[in-house]
Amino acid sequence: MGVTPSVRPVSTPKKSSFRIGSPVKLGIFGGSFNPVHHGHLIIAQRAVEALALDRLLLVPSHTTPGKKSAPMASPEDRLQMVRIAVRGNPVLKASPLEIERGGISYTIDTVRALDRPGRKLFLLLGADSARGFPRWKNPREIAEICSVRIAGRPATPGAQMPKYIGRETGIPGPLLEISSTEIRKRVAKGLPIRYLVPDGVDRFVRKRGLYLP
Repeated sequence: MGVTPSVRPVSTPKKSSFRIGSPVKLGIFGGSFNPVHHGHLIIAQRAVEALALDRLLLVPSHTTPGKKSAPMASPEDRLQMVRIAVRGNPVLKASPLEIERGGISYTIDTVRALDRPGRKLFLLLGADSARGFPRWKNPREIAEICSVRIAGRPATPGAQMPKYIGRETGIPGPLLEISSTEIRKRVAKGLPIRYLVPDGVDRFVRKRGLYLP
């Protein structure tokens, strides 16, 4: 979630009230989640199972660097949709860290904030994100702090990752060809998005009038 800027801004992160307890194996799955859909949730659950995670955080970005302009729900609405999507799952948790921090969301800031002695971090990437990872802000430091793992889309060629990532990077399991872009287009055309997103997210999108032209 970060193409390196030409000048690195110096800022003091805001203190967050968000608490996750003390998981030893913590997964981090970031993105715009605009909106979150079943493809995201399947990736998250497969990662929990494959990596034996104690907790996996879905972290909606406040502002995604390098992202092309798209109909964007507010950070608060996107966070609420993730909360609705993971409700009832004791291992998956919506994290407000990047939204509370504000500004452009860089993964390095998030993993630094979550790093603790005795805690093992796993960064989960989709194949699209993985291809751009070497151009992210401080990718080597991210790889030093986290074990980077990749889940690909069915029609997406495997991402070529730098050697410093390591060899064991894949998340096994079936994946769905669903995209947030497709969902937004369907909403704009008045088409249903049921079965693409959790029912609660579907209701929230309609109630809030999100993604309408």
